[in-house]
Amino acid sequence: MNKGRCFAVILFSLIAVYQSFAEYSPLSVPDSSEIRKTLVNSWFTRGFDELAAEKPFIAENLLGEKFQIRMEDLETEFAVVVAPSSDLAVEVHTNTGIETKTADIYPFDSPGSWVLYRNKEDGKPLRICFYFQADSKVYIQIRPDDKKSLADIRMFNTYPVYGVSIGLPIENYYTLSFARLYKLTSYFLPWNYFSIEKGMYRANLQMIGVIRDHKDLFTYASDGAYDHAGRSVFISSGELRSVENDGLLYLDTAGFAKWVVDGLVYAQTGSYLNLDPLKRETVLTKTGTMAQSLMGKYNIYFSLDWTRNLAAAWLSIISGKDLMFENTGAEVTLSPFAAVQTERGVERSIPHIAGTGYSTPTLKPLMYVLAATEPERMYLGAIRQSDGNSPEIVYYNEAAVFFPFFDDEGLFHCIVYEGSREMTIDEFTEKWQGSFVNLVRLKTSQRFFPLNKK
Repeated sequence: MNKGRCFAVILFSLIAVYQSFAEYSPLSVPDSSEIRKTLVNSWFTRGFDELAAEKPFIAENLLGEKFQIRMEDLETEFAVVVAPSSDLAVEVHTNTGIETKTADIYPFDSPGSWVLYRNKEDGKPLRICFYFQADSKVYIQIRPDDKKSLADIRMFNTYPVYGVSIGLPIENYYTLSFARLYKLTSYFLPWNYFSIEKGMYRANLQMIGVIRDHKDLFTYASDGAYDHAGRSVFISSGELRSVENDGLLYLDTAGFAKWVVDGLVYAQTGSYLNLDPLKRETVLTKTGTMAQSLMGKYNIYFSLDWTRNLAAAWLSIISGKDLMFENTGAEVTLSPFAAVQTERGVERSIPHIAGTGYSTPTLKPLMYVLAATEPERMYLGAIRQSDGNSPEIVYYNEAAVFFPFFDDEGLFHCIVYEGSREMTIDEFTEKWQGSFVNLVRLKTSQRFFPLNKK
């Protein structure tokens, strides 16, 4: 192959790789910057009363992408919206029946939308929002700060970035493209949280699909799991459980977590995990504490030990080393948020608490970040509960399994299994309000063969 042709092939390959990545990159959103340059005097600086008389209109960028420009009245403030076209499927009744047609809509929070919020009384700019993700609750906003500006990135109810100075007056962002904003802030804003690569979630989806294929076989059984030989046993004693030979799987939430990990282990070794190493204590209790006195009666850290040791067992198998939990690095300790939105307003926050985990309201944005930065992972959670009387009395009895992923449209999902019960991350958060969850990470695999009693 001659050098010219070789260069052309390499160049074509690089373009193909970039285009594949761009499907999931923040930079792939429609750009309205050229349109906005024509709106500064007519829409971005005129008062509310004047703009109230203006009708929405459509403009196209240099690529022929359509945007609607409109004003929205929001009580004490108003918004100037520059929103790209989105397709909406609608059913139309005709003489020959019902036909499905597409209609143009212009949501203010779709990827590529740009919204300027202004004070209704004096017209001053309050903030600019750039929407760049399929999830409309993920966006960056610019706020004025004297002669400079501050940037916040909002992700659901949290802020990975809050109040970071970005130098230029807010008026400079009236005509700035999102691609330019991305480049200017690429060295100090965590854009890696939002770059999603196609095809990185097949193993997670495969495992979810297999679990769903078994959904009619699960029966809840307190203290129930399966041992290394696939026999139904009591977790606490290891004694055989008397069950009907009905092909059903008798599991509690901890037993279910083991059943999932066993499906990965069996594909590698042809056997299942022993129970006793999974009960190894991973928490040192202080002498003289109420926790220590309770530990003499029962393990209040049961699911914390169990999930940690499950992660250590799987990592030992795939690494070929005999690892204790303390040497695995499996525990999730990331603190990717600077602040949280509460009923009292925006409050500074440290998401991860050592020895405790994460409060349930932060789990959804945390799983979003983990899905983007650590694809092909699932997470075992030990749920921390309180007795409701003494803050010193906490216990870990229940476990959950988390599978975060992005779909083909770039939308985030997280399927949670609390035992055999499947729920969304929102449903899980709602159920466990006021609780904390300690997380460990495990690599997923398309080679997943869990125990089946049929």
